[in-house]
Amino acid sequence: MQNKALNENLKSKLNTVQSPSYHIRSIILDIPASSLAHNDLTEFTALCEKYLGSDFSNLILTQGSEDPNDIDNLMNYYMIGNTGHTVMLGKQDIGSVVEFTGLKYNPIQDWDAFSELFFDVLNARIHSFTMSINVNANSQFGTAVESFYLDNFLNDKSSKLVKRKCSTASGNLSHQYEVSTSGNKVLIVTEKGKAFDLPETSLIEWTFRFNSTDANIPWVALVNPQKYLNLRYKSLEWLLADEL
Repeated sequence: MQNKALNENLKSKLNTVQSPSYHIRSIILDIPASSLAHNDLTEFTALCEKYLGSDFSNLILTQGSEDPNDIDNLMNYYMIGNTGHTVMLGKQDIGSVVEFTGLKYNPIQDWDAFSELFFDVLNARIHSFTMSINVNANSQFGTAVESFYLDNFLNDKSSKLVKRKCSTASGNLSHQYEVSTSGNKVLIVTEKGKAFDLPETSLIEWTFRFNSTDANIPWVALVNPQKYLNLRYKSLEWLLADEL
């Protein structure tokens, strides 16, 4: 009841939240060996070109080795043509792992094709993904993070809430909060405006990481991250609302 009252109080205080913007930042997919041979770049690029377009057929190696005899090389990193995407192809005993990064500024354009390729053809499952929400809020955001932690992780003995003060280039201070459980980061909240020495803006960035080890992640989580976040964390309804 106390936390509920706290959230109600926050709703009235955080009245500067304006149309939160949601961004998928990265996705890690597990692909079984029966669908994609270990680090088979030829097959992978052919499938990407077929379902995602010619831009995805040009993978430029930036780190790793394509020597099939290099048993010590477990993962390769590629830039995908001119898309701005970075992809990691890694080897696992049970198959391959594919990680897409840089999605905040270069989002996937065709989620239907993405879904058909990875979920229908390659039978992938979502290992983890990160998403961020940018909102405008006042100095009460620290209280909001503490409320989120108490509502969702109070009974988890492996969880931690860490507060940090970071110095900016001009000597100002910005605050960052990190929530972790079982050693995995699940939330980082940063005063982005202050971190970039923009004191005139009150931009706060909430970055969530969802792991399949915590709960199975359905495909709809990528298509509608706002709805999925609301299902996972009921206490954030005030943050998810377009209008308070």
